[in-house]
Amino acid sequence: MRRGVWNSLAVRAGDAVVGDVMWAYDEEGGAHWIGGMTVGAAEQGRGVGRAAVRALVGRLATLPACREIRLSYHPDNAPAARLYAEFGFGPAGDFEDDEVAAVLAVATAAGAHRDPVRPRGTCGPRGCRPPGRSAVRRQPPNSW
Repeated sequence: MRRGVWNSLAVRAGDAVVGDVMWAYDEEGGAHWIGGMTVGAAEQGRGVGRAAVRALVGRLATLPACREIRLSYHPDNAPAARLYAEFGFGPAGDFEDDEVAAVLAVATAAGAHRDPVRPRGTCGPRGCRPPGRSAVRRQPPNSW
């Protein structure tokens, strides 16, 4: 997996870049990966990371080859574990280096409707994005 090409995206709050997140496709394993998400300390706890994960999972789930999305996090990072579990990520049963690997299955059956990006029990009627905030924005020269 580490030999693959990672695509880097900016995480924005309003007009300010407050973090970044990467994604890649692992041809060998057939999964899309989310890796290396960071959000600046001033924006943590304000829903920016949640909005970034929601936007990226939503975008990856629309790709024709996307059957599952994987990520990993440090076992001591309880906030990350809770965040990813809210989106339906579950234990993959293995580790990526020294991190817990988690997986989210993406519905592929014709006509199947599944919203892989709606966190359980954390969204209001207007969704999960904090007011006045945007989530993931592509930085040139990357393209989908």
